[in-house]
Amino acid sequence: DLIPRAAWLDSPAHFFLAASAVAVLLQPTSRLAFAVFNLLRVVAFVTDSPNTPNHQVLFALGSASILWTGLALAWQTTRERSGTPFRISGETWLRAFAPVLRAELVLLYFFAILHKLNWAYFDPSVSCAVDTLSRLTPAPFQSWIPEGETAQLLIIFGSLAIEASVPVLLCIRRTRIWGVILGFAFHGFLGLGYFHFSTGVLGLCLLFLPASALEGP
Repeated sequence: DLIPRAAWLDSPAHFFLAASAVAVLLQPTSRLAFAVFNLLRVVAFVTDSPNTPNHQVLFALGSASILWTGLALAWQTTRERSGTPFRISGETWLRAFAPVLRAELVLLYFFAILHKLNWAYFDPSVSCAVDTLSRLTPAPFQSWIPEGETAQLLIIFGSLAIEASVPVLLCIRRTRIWGVILGFAFHGFLGLGYFHFSTGVLGLCLLFLPASALEGP
């Protein structure tokens, strides 16, 4: 989710953020382009607030965390080596900010689950779990959705169990790959209606994989 409200020309902040995203795609190894992108990501969030989706808070915090760790590494490099402050490797930077972003994703899941622990969520007549499944399921598969209160309760508890399982699996080293797979399946479906949110979360899920798994041949 790069652009708040997905409007590239809404404001100068949106335009420059989109341009910086293109620069990162064209120069994926450029630390300067990556830093500028994250800086503009925070600027866009600030200029949009308070009229911004709540998941943008997570992504703005993520960008701020990336910038902060980069500055901390630059300062450390300057003090220890008396060299050019921003001559830090991308791998070193990744190792610095990845744990912070992982923790932020786990906290997101915690509060998302906590938010659902109310009577309305477990009431089939008003539960957003039932409504979301109905709205996001493509028309050819609508007939597959089971009907009846018992089936709806299974949908409610099943959705909560899946959402709770993803962070647990991600936090255990031996089951992380299954957490990523389950996260991709869960948010891939949610992405049918909440594309901006899901794409951002899936990017954070990838940080739980070892760096070697993301390297090309």
